Amino acid sequence: MLARLFDQSYQRPQDAFSVFRALLQLPGQVTPTAPDRLEICLHRPDSEKVARALQNVLPDLNHESPRLLGNGPILTFCLSDVNKNPLPTDQLL
Repeated sequence: MLARLFDQSYQRPQDAFSVFRALLQLPGQVTPTAPDRLEICLHRPDSEKVARALQNVLPDLNHESPRLLGNGPILTFCLSDVNKNPLPTDQLL
């Protein structure tokens, strides 16, 4: 379902699934926001077209209230422009 949503926003069927596969490997930050919620803030992809397509898909994905492993915490996704707003780093890691 998520790949199809992305395909609708990206509008290049010949390479949408390859780009989508690469999106699954984006670095980012996971932050607990409540006992049953996690926010996943992904680094913005370098390609502006891919970033716009992902930005269009995230509201639909968040509306579905996806959960980790079925009944785990609710996941909320966002994009971070690391050039403008660097993600905090954990000094212990």
